[in-house]
Amino acid sequence: MRSGGGCRYVLVLCVRQLRVGLSPSGRHSHEAVHDPHLVQPPLQDTRDDLSQAILTGARGHPSRGLGPAHRLSLVKAICETQPVTMPHPPRIGGRPSSIVTTDRNMHLDSEQESVLHGESGQALALALKTLIRYGEVFGARRLVPISSAHLVGSFGIVFFKGCFDVLERLADEGARFKVKTTVNPRPGREYSIINRLTFFKQRRLDATLERLGVTPNYSCACYEGGNRPAPGDRLAWAESSAVQYANSVIGARSNANSLGIDFFSAVTGWAPEFGYLLDENRRGQVFVRLQIDRMDACALGFVLGKKVVDRVPVIEPYDFTPGDLKLLGAGLACAGRVSMFHVVGLTPEAPDLRTVFQGPPAETIVITQEEIDALRSPHPNQADLVVFGCPHLTLDEAASLCERFVGKRVRRPAWVCMIPEHLERFRGTKLYDAASQAGVEMKSWCPLACLSARFGFRRVLAGSSKLFYYLRGSEYGTTDDCLRACGVNR
Repeated sequence: MRSGGGCRYVLVLCVRQLRVGLSPSGRHSHEAVHDPHLVQPPLQDTRDDLSQAILTGARGHPSRGLGPAHRLSLVKAICETQPVTMPHPPRIGGRPSSIVTTDRNMHLDSEQESVLHGESGQALALALKTLIRYGEVFGARRLVPISSAHLVGSFGIVFFKGCFDVLERLADEGARFKVKTTVNPRPGREYSIINRLTFFKQRRLDATLERLGVTPNYSCACYEGGNRPAPGDRLAWAESSAVQYANSVIGARSNANSLGIDFFSAVTGWAPEFGYLLDENRRGQVFVRLQIDRMDACALGFVLGKKVVDRVPVIEPYDFTPGDLKLLGAGLACAGRVSMFHVVGLTPEAPDLRTVFQGPPAETIVITQEEIDALRSPHPNQADLVVFGCPHLTLDEAASLCERFVGKRVRRPAWVCMIPEHLERFRGTKLYDAASQAGVEMKSWCPLACLSARFGFRRVLAGSSKLFYYLRGSEYGTTDDCLRACGVNR
């Protein structure tokens, strides 16, 4: 069963650390880590110190493989501050990570010490304490300045009271985002009655983010405008597909951060230095050869992610387009736990094999045409809805797609999900009007959030392996599969 959430590794500590100051009882509770792909020591209940409340690892996935009881306890922990016990601590690079319970192991400069001691407010001090404990779990020795942040917490889910309390307390104490901070798409609250109930607190969340100084791009493709980093920039991004693009295509540096950790890095301007912020973790680990006649980058990313899991793949030279690289990375991030890939001679840190591997590759795998074709739906014409745009499409990408609908009429409902700013520029153009007359609906919301709880549209044909992975009741189709299902042929 595929997970219904898109965050890469939720960290209960990020909500709970600050809620201690809000709860009348001052109750503490702590969660060990779950990563279903790794060897699991016995269950632990570590309630002696908030710093031990780590839910999942820096490359883990929050709920994949969790049973119903653990999923329920996870939700309660986030929303109601209920004690919860989860399986085992994380590990990086195959080595278990010890959870810090004694003296602080991280070096802080004078400004960071000042914030930690509450001189900029107690909420900010607790936010920084959370970052310190989080970093110590993964062996970070210092906090480094970041140039931007990107938030995944864009859904005003009615029972996320703890998250809203934390953000409002930060805003009430005068905290503001220290760096350029963008945010993921809105969830489509207006789409249905069930969504209006589920995302009842959307306006409250939007208003709080505005108080904190968010750049209101409301898109998962923040790098396509509004928040494009330079090569080498350190980031605190939390959208998995955006992290992939930043690390792999741009050459910036970010871990796939969690809901909460992204907020705290944004308000402090710092991130713990570990993982993909370090040179040694960005090198290639698996060489990938392609036996493919008809490229489908979206499916390739999905198949490859399942094979390499958490290792950094290096793909043999291939002339991928920027759109291909976006879809390739999104598939890798959801099907595996990969936050970076290389393409020899194309991506910035892979000029040649020897450079990217620091020597000859230790392992080589092959991806075949049959493997990527096997992902496609055998019955695309049975879909009730066809969805394009996960991640969000740019204006150019949407225009290229919509040209295929000119003078046609769709057989079944079709959505094209776009970056909001790009959608506004697209409105009123002749091509927009022609696609609308064909029956295509342009959306700016997240199709996953919008369709997760739905009436109707039982079968969704997704032109994205990411949406296929996360959305129950969906099947995957190539762009041509999706166009044929819409009644549009070449």
